[in-house]
Amino acid sequence: LPILSRRGEDDYVLLRAVPLPPPPPGQRAPLDLVILCDLSAGTDAAHLAMARTLSEALLRHLNPEDRLAILRADLDLSSLTTGARGESALQPATPERREALLAALGRSETGGATDLGASLTSAAALLPAEPGRQGAVLYIGDALPTVGELDLGALRERLERLPVPLRLYGVAVGADADLGLLAGLSQQ
Repeated sequence: LPILSRRGEDDYVLLRAVPLPPPPPGQRAPLDLVILCDLSAGTDAAHLAMARTLSEALLRHLNPEDRLAILRADLDLSSLTTGARGESALQPATPERREALLAALGRSETGGATDLGASLTSAAALLPAEPGRQGAVLYIGDALPTVGELDLGALRERLERLPVPLRLYGVAVGADADLGLLAGLSQQ
């Protein structure tokens, strides 16, 4: 992972992630997880590979009682498996489903503008407010919107209008990622 040093030169850090076995069923409340991968024009092959690796590590911790959707975001949301806009319902996180989504993410192409506000709003709409279930959106990308709401204030205002508060986590990818915007959105 490149880290910008004070001298303006890139330094690199190697992070080693050791997957833990998923918790046994019934050890925690079931999770509804929407992974939102920013695949706009600013995403290159290395950033896409990082998003896939992170998603794969995370998916190893899900049980079949959990529900999952992995979506590509640029101007709109679309399903990784069909490419159809709006076809993105949560489905059980079975091993077969996880593998199919990861394979589709690996084959994904990039392109388009980034409407971060619209993408996050649409991802939040997939999370049903069901008692006994936890819901969250994980955004993976550079957090550099190019259309729609462009600054933290406008984006937070849009997310505050959601009918249910959004539990949002973010992972910045790329040396140019807007860490301030991503941190501000994740601290809602």
